[in-house]
Amino acid sequence: MNSGICILPIIPMRKYKKDSSEMINQILSGETFKIIKKELHWSYVSLMHDNYKGWICNKQYISINNIVFKKKISNKKYCNITISSIKQPLLLGSIIPISKLIRQKINISEKLLFSEIKYSKKYFINISKKYLNTPYLWGGRSNFGIDCSGYTQMVYKFFNIKLPRD
Repeated sequence: MNSGICILPIIPMRKYKKDSSEMINQILSGETFKIIKKELHWSYVSLMHDNYKGWICNKQYISINNIVFKKKISNKKYCNITISSIKQPLLLGSIIPISKLIRQKINISEKLLFSEIKYSKKYFINISKKYLNTPYLWGGRSNFGIDCSGYTQMVYKFFNIKLPRD
């Protein structure tokens, strides 16, 4: 079975394999998934962190062999990253690979410093507040738009606690 990694700031995951289909989830930059079924324009995938399944456009990811790698998580609300010489936003909660092999594969360049987050009431509240004033978006998982289960899942993600999407 093939695997993939998100190389855009965010990828919509659809219920059906068409652009007009309902967005049921989002994949953030650096998140990985198993490719269950690949067709001409669409792939049916299962996210590694919660096994959530849906359809994504084939143009929005690259295939990789090793989906287990060292990483850091973006805890900055606003910053940028360069992938294949293209500067793009790095969203709160995105994954940045540390592995040199993966970084070369996706041609990533960044020199960002992220503070280490250890679970405490203070850090939990600080991370939770970073999503204040985020608009509601069905299936959303970012500070551009989020729903209730996406919000809960993302906040706990910072403390390495994996929750299901729904």
